[in-house]
Amino acid sequence: MNIDLRPRRLLLLAGTLLLAFSTAIHAEPPPYAAHVDSARKASYDGHYAEASRAFEEAAKTSSAPFTAEFLLSAAEAALKSGDFARAELLCTQIPSGSLDTTQMARLNAVRAIAQSTAPTDATPATAPIAAPTPAPALPSLPAGNGLALILPLTGALAPTAEAVRDGFMAAALKNSNHLPVRLYDSGNSNESALAAYQQALREGASFVVGPLRKESIAAIAALGQIQVPVLALNYLDEATRVPSNFFQFGLAPEDEARAAAEHAVAQGKKFAVALVPQTEWGDRVFAAFEKRLRELGGGVRRSARYKVGTVDFSKSIQGLMKLEPVPVRNDGVAPPPVTNKKAVELRPRGDFDFIFMPARASDAHMIWPQFRFYRGTGLSIYATSMIYSGSGDSELSSVSFCDMPMMLQADSTWAGVRADAADLPAIKTQPRLFALGYDAYNLVGLMQSGKIQTGAVIPAASGGLVMRSNGAINRTLNCAQFRDGGIRASDASSSAQ
Repeated sequence: MNIDLRPRRLLLLAGTLLLAFSTAIHAEPPPYAAHVDSARKASYDGHYAEASRAFEEAAKTSSAPFTAEFLLSAAEAALKSGDFARAELLCTQIPSGSLDTTQMARLNAVRAIAQSTAPTDATPATAPIAAPTPAPALPSLPAGNGLALILPLTGALAPTAEAVRDGFMAAALKNSNHLPVRLYDSGNSNESALAAYQQALREGASFVVGPLRKESIAAIAALGQIQVPVLALNYLDEATRVPSNFFQFGLAPEDEARAAAEHAVAQGKKFAVALVPQTEWGDRVFAAFEKRLRELGGGVRRSARYKVGTVDFSKSIQGLMKLEPVPVRNDGVAPPPVTNKKAVELRPRGDFDFIFMPARASDAHMIWPQFRFYRGTGLSIYATSMIYSGSGDSELSSVSFCDMPMMLQADSTWAGVRADAADLPAIKTQPRLFALGYDAYNLVGLMQSGKIQTGAVIPAASGGLVMRSNGAINRTLNCAQFRDGGIRASDASSSAQ
């Protein structure tokens, strides 16, 4: 079992300390430098017990403020190695009053996770994200002995996993009766994910949350018989057979594309042109958008692809807009005869109502001005949440996008959740993934208590959650528009039905 508590920050700090001392002219390295270097190397190699011992030795040979940081690092490494008793012991050795706010948040996380592994007779929390729904269409699930959270805590997806983990634990710790939560590292391969899943079953998990990688989820689903309920944090391909007791929940960009189509139609706009990145992500988003728009009685008139990083979009945009010469009225009654270019202006062909532009903010800053140059001013334009970092953008004024309540509702319950978790880095750097973890924990509570019904909408941090008949949980989203240097809620929101 491997448990990861922000090793990159710890290693960065350790590296910074070493660098500071190594660059001092003729300065002898401090006595703890060798131990920190050993801890750093052990962590990189995945030898977390060894890293914990090395950090502890560094603490013994250092003075404030480094002692507290090294002891905390040792506790985190011990937790990651699965030695919970040692992690708790190291926490008690940290001098009182020696930690800053961020370090205290890390200390509390270590203690909470270590203590949550102790046996308990507690019953699962009833999730606070929704009022009781009608009689459930799904059978109530057993409470059992604990929850297994399986995430890729090492490898390229580790930062993503850490944000999900923080959200999950934040939701768990809001209820004093939460079941013990055990964390398992699914690694970078299907084999390691299956090994983590089997280990969770052996250790008595009654509900499994994760994995995160699409391939790892498919590997578990391929087992056929699912012994305890699984809430995967991603989605299987549509053609994949879904076994019973297998549920799927994630931050699918397709939800945002469908929401954009629904919102546009609610505004009376049914036909679009689309400029989409030439990537697998772009293909998925466009397919979902086009399908939903067609289901709602509209359609995509024309579409074009672009390579990410493109600067000049003029050719693609001209092809989409289909500018046509229109006679200019000079008396407000009838247009003059077209005899020369001065009596004509170019306007977009009137066969579409809005533009769909799923783009990164950096690309959108290049695309939207060029659309305006080619007579796009006045047309509605929609993007996905990838365009929104959490603050306004005057360069994208009038662009609409659909996103989760955690990001858009500044005065809601979810603003309070963000405030409660303000000391956790994930809430600042990856709030959407934090929301995914937060909602995943609460979904488990609802499913275990039988308070979820197929087709019912459950208000949550990541959107209105809707359970489908195949066990997939999709999101309905709110929409907003960049205005006056900030964002404003749009008049209608999506309602995927």
